Amino acid sequence: KKIEKKKKKKKEKEEKGKREIVRKGGIGEEKKRKKLKKKKKGKGKDKKEKNTREKRKNFTTVLMSIGFHYLETLHSSLSLQWLSKEEAPKLLGKLLSVKAFSNIAVLGAIYLYLMYFPANYNLIYMLAGGIIVAIAIYCSVVIPHFDEKVPQRKELFLRKQYWLYYALTFLAGARRQIFVVFAGFLLVEKFGFPVENVVLMTLVNSAMTFWLAPKIGALISTIGERRALTLEYIGLI
Repeated sequence: KKIEKKKKKKKEKEEKGKREIVRKGGIGEEKKRKKLKKKKKGKGKDKKEKNTREKRKNFTTVLMSIGFHYLETLHSSLSLQWLSKEEAPKLLGKLLSVKAFSNIAVLGAIYLYLMYFPANYNLIYMLAGGIIVAIAIYCSVVIPHFDEKVPQRKELFLRKQYWLYYALTFLAGARRQIFVVFAGFLLVEKFGFPVENVVLMTLVNSAMTFWLAPKIGALISTIGERRALTLEYIGLI
């Protein structure tokens, strides 16, 4: 009888141990399931945040692109309506020189910032955008508005005799997209080129533009637009 009792107790202990193992295993599975649910929820939140960031980024990029292309298209024609044909090349060169000087100031500030602080693009773009909006408000309020001496044609018109100019402008725009936009982006993103070095190269380019632009304007007024464009495109080839 004693031996049978011992055997029963031993079996009961073994069964109890097995039940404990099963119960603990079940608890462990529940914990795993809860962890997986939490991870999925976290991933869902991360995806939502990432999507909102991408939407904001796309919106600001489109807005900046509209402003940039509007400015690049109109600033020359807005300048030309105040200038005669004789003085236009020199003064446009001087305006380009002033533009290059402002680029030097802005890029120099960005270069110094990147030298001592980590790249915070949100801060850089917010500061730049805020300064631009402030300058635009100041110019619209303080600077007087002049009456147009020569009325501008608002509609788009094409002429057959200017087909070569249109083709060259198209090719120049394509070249600029590759050189100015995608080349710097590829250097940083694909090849790991430091951002501050890209800013430094752009700074050097702006310094050269500041010095050369008035001289090129004077050269265009001397030799004419056709020869100047021919020299430019031969140099690019």
